[in-house]
Amino acid sequence: MTDDDTRAYYEAEARLRLRPIGRAGLRVELRQAFHRLLRDEGRTSVVDFGAGPAVEGASFTEAGLRYVGIDVAVGNGLIAAEQGLHVVPGDVAAPPLRPRSFDAGWSMSVLMHLPAAEAARAAAALADTLVPGAPFWIGLWGGPGTLHYDHTIEGQRRPYHQRTVQENSELLTPTARVEGIDVHETGDSLGEYQVFRLRSLGEGRG
Repeated sequence: MTDDDTRAYYEAEARLRLRPIGRAGLRVELRQAFHRLLRDEGRTSVVDFGAGPAVEGASFTEAGLRYVGIDVAVGNGLIAAEQGLHVVPGDVAAPPLRPRSFDAGWSMSVLMHLPAAEAARAAAALADTLVPGAPFWIGLWGGPGTLHYDHTIEGQRRPYHQRTVQENSELLTPTARVEGIDVHETGDSLGEYQVFRLRSLGEGRG
């Protein structure tokens, strides 16, 4: 379950409208590569775990995909609705979504806010929303195993559970097949950015 600190942080971020819509740099490159994969496989829908105010939702709908996000902050769902995008309030470890409802999954910069057991539960929940063999990509900040807090918003804090690639792999592989792992050295104080290219288990087009 998402802890109270993280929930309060993102509600405050939504209230202050601090999260920019759209992304630059690495996230754009990742998203474009993911779009190409979905197009080549004829995928038609995507679920975004930890969507924020649908910061990347428009890019998916513009690519012709049915898009649904889930986010811990109710405020983010309201901001998404202003853009005509659907973000469901809920916990990524226990999402209010039907199993096998989507062709693909996307989750960027989310699971490092959760301790190991909850991160594993969220990854399994994401896989459960997908049809068998569906691609889903998970990106997160990582590095040596440490816990630190971000205090960007005065009076709020959010945890960063830094984990190595091996540690994160062990959390993800019980519910997914790993197709590739990319580690990006960004020079950011948050550490390296780990991207896991995964497939839901079971028979499918993948």
